[in-house]
Amino acid sequence: MKLKFVLGMLSALFVLNNSYARNEFYLKPYVGAGISNITGDAGERSYLKMMGRDYDTKLQSIYTFSAGVEMGYQVNKLRVSTGVQYLQTGNQNNDVLLIFEGQPPVRDSGSISLRFSHLLVPVNIGYEISISKKFSITPQTGFAVSYNMKRVDDWNTNLDKEKTRINQGTFTNLYQPISVFSITSFNLEYSLVKKLRLFVAPTFYYMLTNMDVVRNPAFKTTEHPYALHLSAGCYVGL
Repeated sequence: MKLKFVLGMLSALFVLNNSYARNEFYLKPYVGAGISNITGDAGERSYLKMMGRDYDTKLQSIYTFSAGVEMGYQVNKLRVSTGVQYLQTGNQNNDVLLIFEGQPPVRDSGSISLRFSHLLVPVNIGYEISISKKFSITPQTGFAVSYNMKRVDDWNTNLDKEKTRINQGTFTNLYQPISVFSITSFNLEYSLVKKLRLFVAPTFYYMLTNMDVVRNPAFKTTEHPYALHLSAGCYVGL
């Protein structure tokens, strides 16, 4: 009896999915926001680790933003898309100790937030699973080539409270210009009319390549930014 019920449910789901299959080009503009941080051994942590000393950088997540547009084609339930996207990543260091040379030396402490800007060109593949006539879920995964554009630092120390953008020469000396992200999302879609749907999508970004420029193998630093965003937008069939 249970086996018949399961087979019946699977058959109904199969019929439902084929009933709403479509072949069309589409656009998906969206915006997103969420948290971001890094994995790896960056900067001071890597140096002190090499010297045999334990060091906790106390990196915390920060809130970041994303926006973009997908352009794709759907064949029955299968989607293939590309597009362009702006993504912020970053982290906050709450355990900063600065010592400036002088007589006597000047000490400062506090927190610094680092915020990176990336321009992504993704290639995604997804599959639409119809739940009802109005609702569907589309798991989607892919990769994106990223142009790493800039870093803005937000200083909040005892002696300094300001935002500064590091100059382009320093940025290219520290970071790779091109990186690769993996992207995974789950789109929950609601159909308003035949060619227009609204969607929300938890989306996870992870940089697969090392963003740091490694000039000294003995002092190898690694940074892999990641972000977990909730995106929202619309699907427009063409």
